[in-house]
Amino acid sequence: LWMVSALSLAANVGVLVYEIIRIVKTKRNPLKEEMYTDLAAYKQIKTANQ
Repeated sequence: LWMVSALSLAANVGVLVYEIIRIVKTKRNPLKEEMYTDLAAYKQIKTANQ
């Protein structure tokens, strides 16, 4: 059980690092702006809902 907790913590830290890198790289505020506007899936959904 301890190993599962450690793996979960490591995965969450990895996601946090990825998000921070993405925020700094794109210079976006995740509280006020969309973060993933450059992804193909985002563009597809946005055009489908217009």
